[in-house]
Amino acid sequence: MSNQSTNKDLYTKWLNNELSDTELDALKASGDLAVMEKIMSVTDSWSLPKPKKSYQDLKTTISNQTNKKSKVISMYSFLRIAASIILFLGISYFTHHRFFDTTKFQTLAQETKNITLPDGSKVILNSNSSISYNNYNWTENRALKVNGQAYFDVQKNKGTFNVNFENGSIEVLGTQFDILNHHKISSVNCYEGKIATTINKKEFTLTANMGVKSNGITIEEFTVNNTEPTWTSNFTYFNNASLEEVLANLSLKYGVTYKFDKGINLNKSFTGQFVNNDLKLALEMVLTPMSLKFNQADSIVNIIK
Repeated sequence: MSNQSTNKDLYTKWLNNELSDTELDALKASGDLAVMEKIMSVTDSWSLPKPKKSYQDLKTTISNQTNKKSKVISMYSFLRIAASIILFLGISYFTHHRFFDTTKFQTLAQETKNITLPDGSKVILNSNSSISYNNYNWTENRALKVNGQAYFDVQKNKGTFNVNFENGSIEVLGTQFDILNHHKISSVNCYEGKIATTINKKEFTLTANMGVKSNGITIEEFTVNNTEPTWTSNFTYFNNASLEEVLANLSLKYGVTYKFDKGINLNKSFTGQFVNNDLKLALEMVLTPMSLKFNQADSIVNIIK
């Protein structure tokens, strides 16, 4: 019998307390008895937990580990979200201040303003009007928006220049023109060069001394007799213009609105002028030749037949 088998038998007898003195001495001599006694001293302190408590403890342990993991995941997710928000805010700030960096000029009643655009083009802004444009990449994208009335002297050889307004748009290369966009009235006058304009979805090509206007219902082309807009001086002149168009210009200049008696013909033709610095006198200069009277309450003008 081998030593391994002999020792195994001795271990069994020792555990069952069946060793003889001779066998006990042999086990001590091999040194295995000391190891066995040490193992027994440890295992004697072991005890099995009650099944129910063991299961509950296992659930608690798993739950605690899951919570710890969840906390780690939650913190990681929070950091990712925070980083995303910071990135989004940074992009938004950059986008707003670069791509949507808008410059706006506007005027009050009876005020005009001279403006030089980034490319050197000149603008005269009429009363109660505004222009706005994006500074970013202006040299490659010369485009602006007009509300009211403005005169443009556009620098040549710098690419296309675009003007947008409520009822249409204008595209030029280098020229002088003005645009009126107020209430239902839209009017474009070309003083020099050539422009392509769209009004109420209809396209026109205008050269020097040509103009086009619309009251929202009809559109007509006409001859421009001046070399520059008259509203930039002391008087605004009209040649065979409708009363509606004249009153729209006067409304823009002075910031007034109208109430009309029944039966007043707004299509009636007017040739003449009104002064640009006195509302009462301007109204008299327009309405008296048309056999009309008026009274004023603040910014509302009642026109009486």
